[in-house]
Amino acid sequence: MERLGIHGGSLRLFVGIQGAHARQTSVTDLLQQEKQKGISALNYYQGFASRVLEVKRELVTLLLELRRKGKSVAAYGASAKGSTLLNFFGLGRAVLDFAADRSTYKQGRLTPGTHIPIAAPTWLLEKLPELRCS
Repeated sequence: MERLGIHGGSLRLFVGIQGAHARQTSVTDLLQQEKQKGISALNYYQGFASRVLEVKRELVTLLLELRRKGKSVAAYGASAKGSTLLNFFGLGRAVLDFAADRSTYKQGRLTPGTHIPIAAPTWLLEKLPELRCS
């Protein structure tokens, strides 16, 4: 197992036939760290859920206040993680004018579920939204 810095922290796992190799110490160490953090207890996840809902409340409040003031808002990046956030937070075209993404495969399409137009990054300079979220 290796720790990777991508996406705020990821794991690269190596899998083989059972019994062929002993469990690496990195795996044993990670399991011990998880146990110390209490991830097998329900309250660990309840705390996580509470923090997510607080972030949702703060972000939605901020964005809606900006829109009430007539500000324009755009996002940079139309990733799967971003679509999950947009859908869970209930952020659609009423809040975001567009999302900019470098991928030409995404440009001219809409974000899944929220139907926000995806444009080339040059739109950020052309439209100059007051708030650019990335």
